[in-house]
Amino acid sequence: GTIIEAYPLDTWLYHSCAGKRDKTTIGIELIHKDGDFLEAQYNSLFYLIFEYLPSLCPNIDSIYSHDYRYKLYSNLTKNCPSGFFDWSRLKKENTKNFLIYHT
Repeated sequence: GTIIEAYPLDTWLYHSCAGKRDKTTIGIELIHKDGDFLEAQYNSLFYLIFEYLPSLCPNIDSIYSHDYRYKLYSNLTKNCPSGFFDWSRLKKENTKNFLIYHT
């Protein structure tokens, strides 16, 4: 459940095969090998996207899985965040009414 900022928020990274479209996104990676995600990971993720980031980036209005954007822009997939990620939990915790896109 530890949150690490690998790069400053104003750094552009090509993280979802969306090219220049990634300039308007924030990449979040959940370190995970196999099986169910940990409760601490979900808690940290929900804090990060529904409490912490909106105060720094008030224009956030959508959440996309890596696979959604990967497939949309390159017609590839990378199984991220994996079939073990519980999208229904994210939707239930969506206190900001973000649009959520995933495959």
